Amino acid sequence: MSRRPTLLIISHDVVGTRMAGPGIRYTHLARVLAKHVAVVLAAPNVVAREAVPPGVKVISYTPGVWGDLAPHVAEADVCLFQGDVAG
Repeated sequence: MSRRPTLLIISHDVVGTRMAGPGIRYTHLARVLAKHVAVVLAAPNVVAREAVPPGVKVISYTPGVWGDLAPHVAEADVCLFQGDVAG
């Protein structure tokens, strides 16, 4: 049996109980795509895990500290993020 592909979604915005547009969009994307692939949602700093949809693994990272994200990028089959996150 083959494993499900893993998608890493890297949000540049907060994911929590109070979110702006980008955080809301990333959370909804994670919820919908988790029906088809394994999803890891990365968000800056502390993440309110209660805001994350069931079936979505959530991690937090410090912006600009690539060591926080490197192991998750290495494990992912696909990464989804805005260009300025890579800068």
